[in-house]
Amino acid sequence: MQNASGISIEMLDRGLIALDLKLSEVNLFVANVGPGSFIGCRVGVTLSKSFGFVNSKPVAGVSAFDLISAEDTVAFPSKKGEYFVRRLSSEVVRVNELPSGKLVGYGPAFAEQTYPDAARVSSLIKKIKPMKPELLLPEYLIEPSISTPKIAYRREGA
Repeated sequence: MQNASGISIEMLDRGLIALDLKLSEVNLFVANVGPGSFIGCRVGVTLSKSFGFVNSKPVAGVSAFDLISAEDTVAFPSKKGEYFVRRLSSEVVRVNELPSGKLVGYGPAFAEQTYPDAARVSSLIKKIKPMKPELLLPEYLIEPSISTPKIAYRREGA
């Protein structure tokens, strides 16, 4: 069974077995809070929160930008040819054209693709701020790209 972000629960099980750990022995559950796919971020955050609640452990969130690189200017596609760009110590902006200079990230403009990677969490340990599970939320920079029906759905017999 795979969740919306493409990571299977079986992978988690295999990792715990390889480390000879039980889920209850994990001290902190960390999720990629985005930006990213609407459902993928929600699933990851929900799993971390659920594991935290069930095991009475803290949770934390890390940015997709930091999972690409915490030391570089990072860019990746938004939608309709736009990019999210995060410079160090700066707010994220959405642009039509990528800025000049050294960039890492992914999308059509990149010859070398660098995607968010959970293995980079270890380099972020000092930045991570543990919190109660109920406080962890996905970070959305734009509205989800879903549409609302022009005519309300009406069930037969209702």
